[in-house]
Amino acid sequence: IVSGAGHDACWINDLYPTAMVMCPCVDGLSHHEAEEISPEWAAAGADVLMHAVLETAEIVS
Repeated sequence: IVSGAGHDACWINDLYPTAMVMCPCVDGLSHHEAEEISPEWAAAGADVLMHAVLETAEIVS
């Protein structure tokens, strides 16, 4: 999905392909000091990132 946010990935994408792993936040509150994420959501996001790296490195398919 396109987030519309101006993250660093937008700028480095001119040089290298980029992607972002989006994880949900409690009550949908993000980019705020009260932002909170559950350990389960964080683990799921880390799992997605790990598998993307492994597949990109052609370690697993």
